[in-house]
Amino acid sequence: MSRYKLSISHLLVLVFLITSVVAVLRHFVDWANEVFSLAIGMLSISAIVAVSCRGRIRAFSAGFAFLGWGYLFLWASPLGIHLPTATAFRRIYPYFESWNTLPLDDLGLFESTTSRDRRASAFLRTAHSLTALSLGLAMGVSVRLLATRKTDESDDPEGGTLLKPGYSSGVLGELWNK
Repeated sequence: MSRYKLSISHLLVLVFLITSVVAVLRHFVDWANEVFSLAIGMLSISAIVAVSCRGRIRAFSAGFAFLGWGYLFLWASPLGIHLPTATAFRRIYPYFESWNTLPLDDLGLFESTTSRDRRASAFLRTAHSLTALSLGLAMGVSVRLLATRKTDESDDPEGGTLLKPGYSSGVLGELWNK
C-alpha cells in the first residue's frame, strides 16, 4: 500500500486556500452572493463531470458533489439550524462582524435591525458555502486516493477479478485482500 506524499506545492495551495477563505470572511457582505454562486456552480460542474468522465477524476468529482450538495441541502433544510457548524458560525459571527469595514446601512448613519440581519445572513451564507466546498474537497480527495489505479499486469491476483486487467482496486482493495 503506497502512502500519499504531501509536497511543497500542495502546502502552498493549502495556504492560499486558507488565506482566501479568511479574506472572503473578512469582507463577507461584499462576497456573500458570489461565494454562494461559486459553490452552486462548482458543485453542479462536479456532478456533470462525475457522470461524464471515468477513472480517478470521476471518483473525485462524485465525492466532491456528494458531500458538497449533501451539506448544502442539509443546511437549507429545517434541520440546518441544528448542525454543529451552524452553532459554531453563530458563535464566531461577532468576531467577524467587528472586522467588517463597510457602513452599517446604505447611508452609513445608523445601524438598523434589518442591516444587522442582512449582515448576519450574508455571513452565514458565506460560511456555509465555504464549508460545503471544503467538505466536498476533502471527500473528493479522500475518494480519489481510495479509487482504482493502473498497475502492472503481474500485480493481478490469481483466480480472477471484476476489474479490467492491469487495474487494482486501490487502497480499499489492498486492505480487503489482506
